[in-house]
Amino acid sequence: MDMQDTVARLKQGIDTMADEVKLQDLILRSLRDLRAEFRQSSDRFCPNLIAELQRTARLAEAVHEFRDAVDDAADARTRDEAMDVAWQLESLRARLWPPMLARRLDKELRELAERAASLPEALTLKRGAIRRRIVMELESAAAPCTKCGKCVVLRETAEGAFWGCSAFPRCFSSRRLKRDEWKSLESAH
Repeated sequence: MDMQDTVARLKQGIDTMADEVKLQDLILRSLRDLRAEFRQSSDRFCPNLIAELQRTARLAEAVHEFRDAVDDAADARTRDEAMDVAWQLESLRARLWPPMLARRLDKELRELAERAASLPEALTLKRGAIRRRIVMELESAAAPCTKCGKCVVLRETAEGAFWGCSAFPRCFSSRRLKRDEWKSLESAH
C-alpha cells in the first residue's frame, strides 16, 4: 500500500463520509498503516503531513466522543440528561471539522432539542418514584378488605384517594384513608 494512496483515501473519506462509524474505522486503519510506514521511512513524511495526521488523530477521538454522545442522547430519560448531552455535542463542534459530520452534529442537536421538550424534568421523575414507593409501602401495610379478605389497593380519583378492594368489580368494598396514611401520601407531592 502506497503512502500517497493511503493519505489521499483518508482525505477523501474525511471530506465525504457521513457515517461516523465507517469514518472512524477508516481513520484508525489509515493512521495505523501510516505509522507503520513512518517507522520504516520517516524521511517521506514532511512536517505539514505529520501535523495533518496529528489533527486527523484528534478527529478520530472527537468522532468517538460524538458516537458516545449520540448513544447517550438515545438513553436520556430526563430533560436534564438531554441538556447535558446537548452540551457535550455542542462542545464537539470545533473538533468535528469535516462538513458531513458538522451537518450530522446539527441534526443530532435538533432532534435532541425536540425530544427534550417532551421529557420530564429530573425532579418530576424523582417525585414520581418516591410516590410509587410510598404507595407500595402503604398498600403492603394496609389491612385486608373487611368483606372478602382480599388485599386492598389505593385508588385515586379527582375527589381524593381511598382504599378499594383488589377484587373489584366482584367486591365493591372501600374505605377512607387514615390520617397518617393520607399524610404519607401527601408527603410525596
